[in-house]
Amino acid sequence: MAKRLLPLVLLLLGILPLSGCTHVLQVSQQAYGISLSVDKTESGEFMVAVKMPRLSGSSSGESTGEASDYMVADATASSFSEAMALLNATLPRTLNLSELKNVVVSDGVAQSAYFSDIITDMIEMITGIQLSQSAQLIVCTGSARDFIEQQQPTIGTRLSRAITEELNHYDWLGISRPTTLTDVYFQMNSLYGDTAVTLAALNSGQGNRPVAAGRTMDAYPGALPRNGDSQVEYMGSALLNSQQMVGVLTGLETQLLNLLSGEEISMHYMCDGRSLTLGSAGNPRIKVDCSADIPVIQIGLKITAGPAQKVTDTHQLMSLLQADILDLIAHCQSLGVEPFGFAQYAAKNFWFYKDFQDYHWPDKFKDAKIELDIDVTILEG
Repeated sequence: MAKRLLPLVLLLLGILPLSGCTHVLQVSQQAYGISLSVDKTESGEFMVAVKMPRLSGSSSGESTGEASDYMVADATASSFSEAMALLNATLPRTLNLSELKNVVVSDGVAQSAYFSDIITDMIEMITGIQLSQSAQLIVCTGSARDFIEQQQPTIGTRLSRAITEELNHYDWLGISRPTTLTDVYFQMNSLYGDTAVTLAALNSGQGNRPVAAGRTMDAYPGALPRNGDSQVEYMGSALLNSQQMVGVLTGLETQLLNLLSGEEISMHYMCDGRSLTLGSAGNPRIKVDCSADIPVIQIGLKITAGPAQKVTDTHQLMSLLQADILDLIAHCQSLGVEPFGFAQYAAKNFWFYKDFQDYHWPDKFKDAKIELDIDVTILEG
């Protein structure tokens, strides 16, 4: 118990000036973080880094947008909380994370058994260190510090706005899974399914992997066959259970996950050699029958497809989509993770919370039977 409390005590000592007990800090007295990263070093310690403006050009301390206007500072300690306390203590200004846009953790950290503890520590920091509740959690393959260091406003002048706009763009395409740190915490401590967060990586421009014809988004970040000013890539999602990361989805699989969740997306999809745009036509109809030993999940999915002149074979489109979606669900079943939200429908079969808890939905989902019905509406124009 004492070992568990020590990091929190150190963290509180590091952020005491923020509590308001001493004095009110002016904007010029604070360092406004835009991105925060968490890595595990080769020696087993935690390295926490924050990216912030060098110059103060607005009420949030945002700079004018040149690459040199931003700096990355880091600190390393034996625990995440201690590293955060050390980082705040060694910065020339008091760290303020109220404007934080993303929290980037390396896949090594996300896959570790202590990942859920780090998420809890971050949530406990929200009040003390003014951690933004809207900051998105992103899992990065490779070094998370290198990732935030390469984040630059390639279009526009402000990094905070650039990050927000690019994440919104990938959200609209459906190839990412925008999930706030707060949502991840509550999902990891809930019986009602698991969660998925955006997957990212740096592309060095070397060793790019070609994508299969007709499967443009069926890929992972880090080696996409493209060129541009930015090395930062978002493509796909990381699957999290109640403890840690257990697998990844490609961009295409993430798009299908978003369709199953009823998200409004504009999804590129190939059928019969033609490029179509798919979208959700409303929330899916989902029913879970738990009366037998093996649950049955019934899914009614309504989607839109267009342009009309390119949809030459609706039956083939539905068959392709059905195969891709069933493969996605089977993939998640094999990993023992359920990010679709089916659990909340399964819970309707039980009168009491304890009964649903004793049902062990994660185990039941692995063998669940899936009945999928897809209805396609063709968009004119």
